[in-house]
Amino acid sequence: MRPTTLVAVVLLAACANPGRDLAQCKIVAGGTTDVLARCLVTQHDWDPEEAMREGLTYDAGLRAEARRLEAEAAQHADSVGRAYQQHVRAQNAALRTCIARLMLAYYRHENGVPVPQGDESPLAAIIRTCNARYPDADGYGGLTPGFFDSLTVIAKDSSARRR
Repeated sequence: MRPTTLVAVVLLAACANPGRDLAQCKIVAGGTTDVLARCLVTQHDWDPEEAMREGLTYDAGLRAEARRLEAEAAQHADSVGRAYQQHVRAQNAALRTCIARLMLAYYRHENGVPVPQGDESPLAAIIRTCNARYPDADGYGGLTPGFFDSLTVIAKDSSARRR
């Protein structure tokens, strides 16, 4: 074999790298199957049918990756949602505890009870103070009339026992 023929064969073998051709065209194509196939055929002299098959395989891979990422995002969103709901429930419990403690302190005439502003009732002052302490609680989070009635009964009962 002549040295120039040997050099030509080596260069041809070095230039004909299907993996590298495919990688270069994937960069050019982005997420478009027909651009990938066209690149492989025009830039790297691939067989059109083989280029189309490679394009379809690439497209299927992109779609599978998109589905995987969507499922992962949905799972993450569910996890974040559950964590937030748990946080809000804890804030609601802390809010109810804060109101209960301040109501009992109010009925026992203890110090540390918030002072009403303007024509605000003592209960409204207590709720305002506790809402400021626990801003993530969702509104009154279970602060029903029954909750306040039971606090009143407990407070009056404990006041009567202290006398």
